[in-house]
Amino acid sequence: MADRTALLRHPADRRTLGFAAAFFGLVALQWVAYPLPAVLALPLWGATAVLAFVGAVSTHNVIHSPMFSRSRLNDGWRLVQTLWYGQPVSLFVPVHNHSHHKHVQSRKDLTRSTKVDHRWQLINLLHGSSWQGAASRDVKLYFAAQAAEGGRIVRQFRAETAVLVAAYGALVLLDWRKFLVFVLLPHTFGTFAIRAINYLQHDGCAYDPHGYDHSRNFTGRAFNWLFLNNGFHTIHHMRPGLHWSVLPARHAELVAPHIHPALDVPRFLPWFWTHIVWPGRRQRYDGAAYEWPPGGEGPDEPWDFRVAANYEVDFVPGEGRARRAS
Repeated sequence: MADRTALLRHPADRRTLGFAAAFFGLVALQWVAYPLPAVLALPLWGATAVLAFVGAVSTHNVIHSPMFSRSRLNDGWRLVQTLWYGQPVSLFVPVHNHSHHKHVQSRKDLTRSTKVDHRWQLINLLHGSSWQGAASRDVKLYFAAQAAEGGRIVRQFRAETAVLVAAYGALVLLDWRKFLVFVLLPHTFGTFAIRAINYLQHDGCAYDPHGYDHSRNFTGRAFNWLFLNNGFHTIHHMRPGLHWSVLPARHAELVAPHIHPALDVPRFLPWFWTHIVWPGRRQRYDGAAYEWPPGGEGPDEPWDFRVAANYEVDFVPGEGRARRAS
């Protein structure tokens, strides 16, 4: 149970703070020490790109479960998180919390994997812009609806946007080449990677969001230590309000006894090579031939843009409905 007297709601988020400090430290180091010999420059840039992905994962975490016990600290952290992620944190809410979580793999899910249809999975994975136009459209509609409702998220979004524009603008004026290499490219990789992992966790899975086989889990210890337990995806869809630190235990308790064994992947890299790179054939999670969703793929369907900013609803397998998290 979280200590309500502590600033951090969960002590595990000391790791999040450490990763954030490492990202900003590496950016500053490369900026000041440029040029570095290739033997140092390439590993440092690679670490920065990986930490940018961790920043995207952390952004995903905080829009489901705030880090701090005080609302002003959470508002301030979202500004820091925006600089770590490279996009306003609040952009995650309409596309991910409301469209994806509530309507996973249906036509109301803007990020559904069925929007791509290549036989080779590597092309599908790289085709990450397939839903960007729809996302931009629905983000505008969402924030317009929230503004009409007086939603607090609109003010937060404007603050995040202002901080990001100011920071990017200052860095471009200082040295646009360094900004491109040490800031923009790592941020671009982090954004791509969080979209890619979502594709990997859903493509070829069952279409029933109230069952257990709708998500793929990467359960390796090292993978989840680095990426803040992002590999445990089924339990996250069942209980999106759970803090990331408790996901392995809840997965073992509530998911592992019921899920198809092929959807628990203990070794990410071998699985990725075989299923995505080579031969990389698209197939169902159980090895059967790939099937399109019932009724086939079709155009996006609208969802309720007036829904409140926070989404903490538990999907309970077997009950066929959603209930509010306690």
